[in-house]
Amino acid sequence: RDLHSFPTRRSSDLKRIKQALTPAHFLANVLHPVHQGKKLSGAEIDKAMEYANKRNEKCEGLMAAIINYRSKASPFLDAFFEDSSLKHVTATNWWKNFQLGAPLMKTILQIISAPSSTAGLERIFSTFGLVHSDIRNRLGVDKAAKLVFVLQQMKPN
Repeated sequence: RDLHSFPTRRSSDLKRIKQALTPAHFLANVLHPVHQGKKLSGAEIDKAMEYANKRNEKCEGLMAAIINYRSKASPFLDAFFEDSSLKHVTATNWWKNFQLGAPLMKTILQIISAPSSTAGLERIFSTFGLVHSDIRNRLGVDKAAKLVFVLQQMKPN
């Protein structure tokens, strides 16, 4: 589902979600064989590609692999993208199918397996709301952040 398909979301919630989504999230969406970035805007895809280009400096060949993947050039043939194939395979296993070399494979698997949920971030916002309330509105950002960190560490897992 895309970000705007949630009719009950308030504009403040959408703003918070947009702040939580990073170029790494967009790149993970682009690299997912089912999603392939189809529901991302052009600006979001641009951010994903800029992020990939920065990662390319540390992992040579990443941009070339992404370009081949997006254009469905070898080794990413059309048959690998058929719905019947994708239904029974995880994105991680789909990527492991290709012999891309250890550093490149490690980078791609890190990107696509990063948590995409904002639940952790929402918990932090909730804790921040408890720390920085109308009564405690003079609390500085640094001190509030430290208090939130301490409260998060005190919570049982």
